[in-house]
Amino acid sequence: MPNGERRVKTDVGDFRVIVRDDTTINPMTRLETRIGTAIGVGGNRDICVFMTALDGSDTAKLHNVRTRGLACEVSEKKPIRGPSTVHMVQLAFTLLREEAPPVRFVELDDNSEFPCLLEGGKQAGISLALYELAFHQSTWYERHFGAEVKNEVLQSLYKKDGFHAPKSPVFDFKHPVLNEELSPLYRRTDTWALFFEELYKLEGKCKLMLPWYKEALTAILGGISFADQVWRIPLTGPLVDYSPVPTKGGSRRTTLRNKTITPSFEYIDDLSKIKYSSRDFKRQGGSSPRESHVSR
Repeated sequence: MPNGERRVKTDVGDFRVIVRDDTTINPMTRLETRIGTAIGVGGNRDICVFMTALDGSDTAKLHNVRTRGLACEVSEKKPIRGPSTVHMVQLAFTLLREEAPPVRFVELDDNSEFPCLLEGGKQAGISLALYELAFHQSTWYERHFGAEVKNEVLQSLYKKDGFHAPKSPVFDFKHPVLNEELSPLYRRTDTWALFFEELYKLEGKCKLMLPWYKEALTAILGGISFADQVWRIPLTGPLVDYSPVPTKGGSRRTTLRNKTITPSFEYIDDLSKIKYSSRDFKRQGGSSPRESHVSR
């Protein structure tokens, strides 16, 4: 596929695809030089998957996968959620394999956070990887793409037995209200997996986790934090069939530089000062932690 913008059709919908040279600018000469390939997939307005691959490298970088609040399909009549998000990423991987044949792995540079709504309309970011790990016992990229920790030693230590083993009799939830409200639930459940299953049923589950989830998951995973580790995906998944959609005027040169989405959240120095209400502890009906919790 030549540099520029195209529309392609798959069995999920029509997508806007951008393939261009990834370049760098020499700070002394101001000359622009190609260093690789950049690929974006999305809708008319938004690019929802963005990745780059250096020329000759066996590893590409996945920088962004976002669907929340974005129009990721050309017609915008078909929201991209759940399996459709997986399909869209697989389409991007298919284009990557065509445009950069040496690539064998995709390294995740997508240290996503999503917003927890706090009192007063403020938002605080929570790690998507750890949130999904808590409720699914695996991350989104593990479940759908077979992602592994790049460091082989750490991957060998990445054991999830702690979710299903008997937990310690007490746990500090790092907040006086949470210690009072969550401790009875903690005592009623024998394992962390069962605790998180019950926690998921509460209205304010994201907000309720903020002060303590990192410490809990580090303890569950044997004292090792996997939040900031480098993860990678072997590029061996299924290819996506697609066909070009004719557009008036042909392709056009475009840039991806300003298309990625970087959400900005409040940074809270003292998580023990988060305010909670009775609504946060209210059970929501019909929810199940076996479904994906986050609209990507």
